Amino acid sequence: ESKLKEFSLWLLKWIEEYSIQTMNVVEKILEMQIDYKRVFKNDKDLEQIYSKDLIDYLFTRPFYSIDTLLKLNLPKVKSRQTASKYLNLIKDKWLIKDYKYKNSKFFFNQWFLDLLI
Repeated sequence: ESKLKEFSLWLLKWIEEYSIQTMNVVEKILEMQIDYKRVFKNDKDLEQIYSKDLIDYLFTRPFYSIDTLLKLNLPKVKSRQTASKYLNLIKDKWLIKDYKYKNSKFFFNQWFLDLLI
């Protein structure tokens, strides 16, 4: 019984610490998301493509592709060409980076990825 109590207390402490870490990461992600919205709204090029759904997309995962952006069915993004233009514009503003592999190009948010790792 003493071992069970000791284990239970250890487990609860671990859960508490992990929860605090998780909350800190979530807060940093929300702050980053607010910063991205501010950058989009204060940049004449990014302002043209801004949408809440696009910002949300950038914070649902750290990796992006033209195909995943197309699957969002954003009102302004109806073609691969437009999706590519959007991702490249965001990359040109240093908010995301790109990686070429064979004939494919992938984009990623290094800062978001760093928070998740």
